[in-house]
Amino acid sequence: MTRAQVLSGEAWENAKGPVLRALELPENPTELLASDARALDSAYREVAARIDQGAQVTIGDQGKLHVTALEAIPDPPSLIGLRRTVRAMLPRVGLPEVILEAMSCRRVVHVRLRRPQPSR
Repeated sequence: MTRAQVLSGEAWENAKGPVLRALELPENPTELLASDARALDSAYREVAARIDQGAQVTIGDQGKLHVTALEAIPDPPSLIGLRRTVRAMLPRVGLPEVILEAMSCRRVVHVRLRRPQPSR
């Protein structure tokens, strides 16, 4: 957003009340920011407490958290069986058929609701 698009002076004073109410923000942000800072700090501490002692964790120059890849947990046999069952139940169709089917359903909905179809 460029500076030219930000309200200031009398225009801001006239719009401030409705804007703050619509966004559910207080006029003085001090307590809101302090509350958010406490929540963020708590979340960071909770994440830090859950990190395994053996995990390689670093924080990059831009504050991004980097964690080494974790070892995958093998899929349980029940999940493998479920995948096979679902795969066998699904019809083999290509993407064009799926798109055409979705488009035809959309047309039916618009006809039933008596709404004009959006132009393409």
